[in-house]
Amino acid sequence: MDISVIIPCFNHGHFIQEAIDSVELLSGVEYEIIIIDDGSTDSYTIQKIAELKQLNYNIISHPNRGLAYSRNIGIKNAKGKYILPLDADNKIDPAYVYKSLGILKDGKADIVYAKPIFFGDLNKARLFEARAFCGADLFLGNYIDACAIFDKRVWSSTGGYDENMPVPGHEDWELWLHAHIKEFKFQFLEEFLYFYRIVNGSMIESTINLYHKNFEYIIKKHASSYIGWFDHYKLINDQLKALEYVFQINKTDRDRPLRAIIKYSRLFLKDVFYKNR
Repeated sequence: MDISVIIPCFNHGHFIQEAIDSVELLSGVEYEIIIIDDGSTDSYTIQKIAELKQLNYNIISHPNRGLAYSRNIGIKNAKGKYILPLDADNKIDPAYVYKSLGILKDGKADIVYAKPIFFGDLNKARLFEARAFCGADLFLGNYIDACAIFDKRVWSSTGGYDENMPVPGHEDWELWLHAHIKEFKFQFLEEFLYFYRIVNGSMIESTINLYHKNFEYIIKKHASSYIGWFDHYKLINDQLKALEYVFQINKTDRDRPLRAIIKYSRLFLKDVFYKNR
């Protein structure tokens, strides 16, 4: 089995057929589709899932446990060497799979990602820009969507999507950062190869302003790597006086570098966020 496409679904019955259809355009690739019904409550979605079961689609159903759990259970049951997480409201261009598999099979990368085509409720606040890989940038924020294609070893080596994040919405960021720390290789395809639907009122929209909770969690989880990252960029010790000039770092912060990382990284991101609004 070349690739397993993992499609979690919570109340997205109106969109899931489009996601499935986009995958089924693939030819010459051995693939499977695993649909995870994350305890949907919408009557249309419940009916749609029932119809898909009647059509013998591989469906795993469980009470609502969230996106991280759903992706994990899907990948755990996957037979493919490579994994493509595809949200139920998104779609792929088959070329994404063809090009990524070529790179992955040649050993040039362990994770391949591309640029999205945005559609749906085009809310400017939800747009993001995928760009060439820079591991250092992942310490400050995410620019790689969950719709990336990766070797299943990435998932098993990192422990998969973290189900203990304070709020949903950044599990993919933590996975990519963890993969970078574990020295997996990333490759960016500078092409528009998947379709990212923006839905007003979606889960990610409702939690986007709580990113700082997940950011603090990620920093604490990967504390030694963050300290190493700060040392590498001389933001602790050699350049502490420069930060003190900007943020008035006090002695307590200098003596507690992990606390300083959390505090001043949040200030930095807040400053960047408002400058780019």
